[in-house]
Amino acid sequence: MTGRSLFRCWLAWSIVGSGAAAHADYLDDIGYRALVAQQNGNVPLGANIRIDQIEASVGPDPKSPIYRADPSNTAFSGVTSIDQTAGANPLFSSHATGVAALFTGNNSMTSGVQTINN
Repeated sequence: MTGRSLFRCWLAWSIVGSGAAAHADYLDDIGYRALVAQQNGNVPLGANIRIDQIEASVGPDPKSPIYRADPSNTAFSGVTSIDQTAGANPLFSSHATGVAALFTGNNSMTSGVQTINN
């Protein structure tokens, strides 16, 4: 096989392999779905626990910090977000929203969480 043929085989394998991996998500990557299957679906979802999400502000103005998860995001339907800023006027952070959605959103490992303090 020539070097060019080897490259083509490697390229084809890379494309096919990356396409198959694209269907997995972080729940597969960390073994969560395997754990759920092993436990026959009997895993805790975070009901009756309080979550505190602490993020550093990405904004330059301390009177309008940018660090809260956006409670209007559809990933948080049924979740109460309690503002702990004591008078500041926080703005929503896309990073904080993404982290909260992965950790406590409706399709996360802890989808039973009902309250987030941030």
